Amino acid sequence: MKKLAITIAAVFATLNIFAQGTVNFSNLGLGANVVMGLPYVVGTTTYAVGAKAPAGATFTVQLFWSPFDAANPSAPTAPFQAQTPSGHLAIAGVYNLGTVTIAGITPPGGMGWFEVKGWESALAGVAFNTYDAAAAAGAFVGVSSMFLLGGTGNPLPPNPTVPVSMGTGHGGLTLQPIPEPAMLVLGLLGGAAMLLLRRRK
Repeated sequence: MKKLAITIAAVFATLNIFAQGTVNFSNLGLGANVVMGLPYVVGTTTYAVGAKAPAGATFTVQLFWSPFDAANPSAPTAPFQAQTPSGHLAIAGVYNLGTVTIAGITPPGGMGWFEVKGWESALAGVAFNTYDAAAAAGAFVGVSSMFLLGGTGNPLPPNPTVPVSMGTGHGGLTLQPIPEPAMLVLGLLGGAAMLLLRRRK
């Protein structure tokens, strides 16, 4: 019985090894920058709306992926999963974190859906290791559009291929706090009230 369990575990491990793809997690030279959606102050410098986000540890970015489903080719059918590493901006608006290996892409070097998430690394002395934690705390966050890579790099012999560039399909991302639902509702009610008043006049 013990041997059977070990054999099954080995088979699953082998499947995981041979289901991989590689992506060059970088927007360097692609024009798909990380920018500010609201003014942001770092020390004595104010980054205006549309300005490239400051370099350094102020913001964190991470790549997320979802399997490609040939039966539903126009959109992802599974939740996006975080991939390591996460990291900071090398220069303003630009990240360059090297090769990310995605276990689970089949066949090796196959297709996948991707998106990039960015978040403020800390707020009021609290550090955030994930996008969700930063978003829940009202920190600056942003998500790129989803993009499909028609193939990733294949790290496996006998014919390995280089990691694939993300290209410009994701269009960069804009960082700003997510409004609370209550604030959105109040805004919509206020807009509706103004329309009614105008019609009465």
